[in-house]
Amino acid sequence: MTNTGRINKRDLLKLWQQKQVHQHIKRTIPSSLAFKLIGAVSGIWPIKEENGRPLLYHSAAVLYVDSKTEFRIIIEDTRVIVYLTHKPSKFTISPDIAASIQECLTFTLNDVLKFYLTTIGKSHKDKDISNLFQIEVGEVCDRSPCVISISEAKETSRWSCSRNHHLTKYPLFWVFDKTKEECPPDCTGLHSDALTMLPSDKHLVRLASQFDIDSCKQLILQLGLQEIHWKNVNHSYGHDALTLNTMMLYTWMNTKIKGQSTTKSFNNLHAGLKAIDADTHVLCKVFREYTDFSEFPKVGPEDVPNDEVLNNLPQKLGNCALHLGVELGLSINSIEQTKTDHQKMYDQTADILRKWKNLTEEKPTVFKLMVVLERVHLGGFQFVKDMYLRK
Repeated sequence: MTNTGRINKRDLLKLWQQKQVHQHIKRTIPSSLAFKLIGAVSGIWPIKEENGRPLLYHSAAVLYVDSKTEFRIIIEDTRVIVYLTHKPSKFTISPDIAASIQECLTFTLNDVLKFYLTTIGKSHKDKDISNLFQIEVGEVCDRSPCVISISEAKETSRWSCSRNHHLTKYPLFWVFDKTKEECPPDCTGLHSDALTMLPSDKHLVRLASQFDIDSCKQLILQLGLQEIHWKNVNHSYGHDALTLNTMMLYTWMNTKIKGQSTTKSFNNLHAGLKAIDADTHVLCKVFREYTDFSEFPKVGPEDVPNDEVLNNLPQKLGNCALHLGVELGLSINSIEQTKTDHQKMYDQTADILRKWKNLTEEKPTVFKLMVVLERVHLGGFQFVKDMYLRK
């Protein structure tokens, strides 16, 4: 720049030819790519807000998964850094959510790189785009990411840095195979920290769905309930296996058992399952989430279902008040109140949907509703999908 404030072309050319300028350009992700990556994930998970303001920045964003889970994406130099956090514990992060975030970013990055190659006149048909970037996994260590390559992580169960020792099991959730319903052969079950946690209503209904009635009865008797408890609950809820199993586990959670602590945990369930020689990996499954969004209609991640959809949806569903309500975030107590106030099945479902829409902890969205409908597998998904495809 001259003393007059003008910039001459020859000076710009000299600046461009300096080695450090080229190094700086090569080592910085273009803003357009940063916007693309943030835009891709925010099309599925909404930008988190605080005090009514979105946590969206020039090359970073905080995205909301649910009331206990969020992730941060930061584009820094040549790195795209993603932090996934789960309030209860990192040991109870859903592997499906981690893998879905990674897949979304990787797919977008592949597409953008193909576009860039095309714009500079290079063909990408015979080029393996994945060789143009490397994925590393890890965890926060002394307030900074400590990472290793995926290939290294897959070859060992732990790694060490200058400050700590790290397990590879949880960082490898980023590349978890979501198509597998069972735990991988090397799964060691829930971490000791997770076993000390109190099971939620959602955990109970997901666990109950994995048992037949006889197996669930065997488990709750092993956990300390008496035959009279079983008979009483069976009398009230014996018309539906899932409801019966759930209410038996719920009764166990809320019953003071002589000689045992009033605080129940996954440790109790783990011990009970081992005692009846059942698979303890059913506990791992209660933390799995449905993340196949391929058939979802194109709706905004924060779109709220309209009254027409919610008013007509109960007619498309079966007897699923308990399962639907718990997965939507209602408590079992609230659902039981609904069943007391409304005797007809459709009226119960309608009331549960009304309660869900008025929840304050988590915004009721079309996206959330469709995820739950796919999980309960009792109809309604296609109806909601068709309603939004025609708009």
